[in-house]
Amino acid sequence: MFVSQVYSQPFDSIKGRVQDRTTPLIGALSKPIAAIGTTFNRAGELIRLQNEILSLHEENINLKARYDKIIQLQGQNNALRALMNYAPEPGASWLTARVTSNIGGIFSRSLLIAAGSSHNLEKGQAVVTGNGLIGRVAQVNKNSAEVILISDISSSIPVMVEHTRQKAMLAGDNSSLLKLRHLPDNAQIQVGARLVTSGANNTLPVGVPVGVVVEIKGDVIKVQPMQDLHRLELVRIITQNQPAQPASLSENTID
Repeated sequence: MFVSQVYSQPFDSIKGRVQDRTTPLIGALSKPIAAIGTTFNRAGELIRLQNEILSLHEENINLKARYDKIIQLQGQNNALRALMNYAPEPGASWLTARVTSNIGGIFSRSLLIAAGSSHNLEKGQAVVTGNGLIGRVAQVNKNSAEVILISDISSSIPVMVEHTRQKAMLAGDNSSLLKLRHLPDNAQIQVGARLVTSGANNTLPVGVPVGVVVEIKGDVIKVQPMQDLHRLELVRIITQNQPAQPASLSENTID
């Protein structure tokens, strides 16, 4: 230290040359270290971002499940509200059942409901929605039943023109439209006429809406069902059309 103080100029010169030579080396050595530090920082940031993405993905799944549930409940609520549009005759009894599956194929139009003989269902009973008749009970099991839709080729419903009371038969042909048959020759009918059940077979209640005339070409009269038969979730089965004694209107719901 004494020498460096006495001969400061030579030592400063040597020190400067050493620093000139070592500075590039130190800089070169520090770059990998800095790069490694930056890499670790970026890796940590990527892990954090990945965790956030996973958390957001899980939250999105939960929100979608809740949204789907809300939509499902809203649809069921709308279906139940729609059923309230039609009320059978005073004193009649009915129950509400869920449609479990559409078992129709190329040659038939039918569906399966979650109600059967244990719920007082019988063959031939009317099946309706809030818009009108959609079919009849065709086969009854203990806890399920098959419903033949009015669009089925085997379906034939006695109906009448609502405003003229002229009677006819409404038949299905497995298409989306029904055909009105056996209408009197002198019958006056126009597009837009509403058809309701006539009760001629004593199994269906009188006055249930069935369809609207949408096309008349010669003797061919086509009818649009009151209810979209491809969108059925809940249906109502009229289990007692004409009770033996007056009774209050009753309903049960079967899920």
